[in-house]
Amino acid sequence: MRLLALIPVAAVAGVLVAAPEGRGVDPVGVDGAPPAPVLDTLVPVEPGDVVVLEAREGRVVVEGVRGGDLHVEDRDRRSGVAVTRRGRRVVIRPRAADRELDRTLRLGVPPGVEVEISGQSLEVSARALGGGLRVGVVDGDLRASGIQGDLDLQTVDGDIEIDDVGGSVHAHTVDGRVRMRDVRGPRASAQSLDGDLILDGVASSEVDATTVDGDVHYRGPLARGSRVHIVTHDGDVVAIVPPDAEADVEVATFDGEFVPGFPVRVGRVQAGQPLRFRMGSGGAQLDIQVFDGDIQLRHGPGR
Repeated sequence: MRLLALIPVAAVAGVLVAAPEGRGVDPVGVDGAPPAPVLDTLVPVEPGDVVVLEAREGRVVVEGVRGGDLHVEDRDRRSGVAVTRRGRRVVIRPRAADRELDRTLRLGVPPGVEVEISGQSLEVSARALGGGLRVGVVDGDLRASGIQGDLDLQTVDGDIEIDDVGGSVHAHTVDGRVRMRDVRGPRASAQSLDGDLILDGVASSEVDATTVDGDVHYRGPLARGSRVHIVTHDGDVVAIVPPDAEADVEVATFDGEFVPGFPVRVGRVQAGQPLRFRMGSGGAQLDIQVFDGDIQLRHGPGR
């Protein structure tokens, strides 16, 4: 691949254009098709800038890179992508009239730069980002790992996979599963209309897991001062907390059983009312609500 230099062209309304000696070529074609052209664009960015990708359909891979340049690797066979700076925002769009990506678009993002992605049918994968990430699509699976900033992933039809996040997390899908692991930010929210929620090693001080039709699995440290709220209408809940966790617990199930894995001391129980008890001297809050399903509360490692 030849070295490409980026030059601004003032006569093209701020569009940033790569000026290569010649267009790079991927030496290997796909399924007998001609090799895909490759055009790498480098855009100078600073911490606090926002990279905005708007595409109707395709696949996007976002990775953290060193240095101060945004890397845009364009393998589109048709017309490529346009990169435009608007103040602190760098906007990327496919040039094709239908806004579809013909090939995987890869973005290399420096530390401190935020990323926003939106589209109709997009599969998005992101890792090792030093800033925040926001994704909103109609149809597509979303995956993110090693994100240092806040994370907001939303899809209507698709699964969400999250691992190793230092900021707050919001994950929402209508038809799909949410799997969240090793989240350390102050807030973590997982929501699904039709799908399971798996929260493993979520150490956030505020945790909300809500699904209508699905099971919920939660494992966390339940540290003093934290609040964990779990709700499912039709599904079972398994919550695993450390043996030394100290929390005020409230559980309720309309058509199901509460099965504690250790002895609990409860006061007077009234029909139709939640079951309340204290672990240790209290300090954290654990609320579990189920309409049709069982609740299991067990001891185990929080992470």
